[in-house]
Order: sequence, then C-alpha cells, then structure tokens
Amino acid sequence: MAELIATISAGIWAGVSLYIAFVEHPSILRLGAEVATNYFRIMAKRTAPLMILLAAIGGVAAIFSWYEGSDQLWLIGGILLLIQFPLTAVFIVPTNIKLVKIDLNHSAKEALNLHKHWGQMHLIRTFLGCMPFLIFVWLLV
Repeated sequence: MAELIATISAGIWAGVSLYIAFVEHPSILRLGAEVATNYFRIMAKRTAPLMILLAAIGGVAAIFSWYEGSDQLWLIGGILLLIQFPLTAVFIVPTNIKLVKIDLNHSAKEALNLHKHWGQMHLIRTFLGCMPFLIFVWLLV
C-alpha cells in the first residue's frame, strides 16, 4: 500500500510540476512582468502547500516501503522527493520572496529577470522531482 501511495503522490507532484514548468509559467510570462508577478503572488501561495504535501507523503511512503523490505530504489526515490524541501528553500524561496515584494512601478525589468531565474530553478526541481515517479512506476511494473 505504501508503494502505491508513494507512486500516486510522486505522479501528481510530477504532473503539477511539469504543467507549471512547460505550460503555465511560459504562458504567463508572455503577458508581461506586471501580470506575471501579480499572478505569481497568488499562485505561489496556493501551489506551495499542495507540492509540500505531495512530496512529504510520497517521500515518507517510499522510505517506509524500503524500510519494510522493498527494493532500495524506493529509498532513493523517497530521498529525491524529500530533497525538494532543501532545494526549494535554498534556491527557489529567495526568488519567491523577491517576486512577492518587488515594486513593479520601479523594477518591471528586474521582475522579468527574477521570473526567468525562477523558471530555470523550477526546471531543475522538476527534473529531480519527476525521477522518483519514473523509478516507482518502473518498480511497480
């Protein structure tokens, strides 16, 4: 059961992250710095709890599966999910804070640069976060 919970959590996490990286973020940037920043301020607050919950549930369930005797790849996948926390805290949250606090009247170009930086960091997080789902599906098949 823990393996299924880990796989479903990792799969939803991967889907949301891929959607943000390849659909939502590039699309909103095309509307300009002001719209992108105002949208980001709302989106980040709503998305973060979901992503945190999915990574935590999936990571803990995967590590529990390994602990109960499953393949050590469950441990690796669980660690890859849980590593999202320090990765996000160190590389993404500082940019989030800047985007939430930026004064668009004076720094629209800086906001656009922050969005681009955020997008690059999110792509790295997406790649690392999708790996556990692929590992888990492979293990289940």
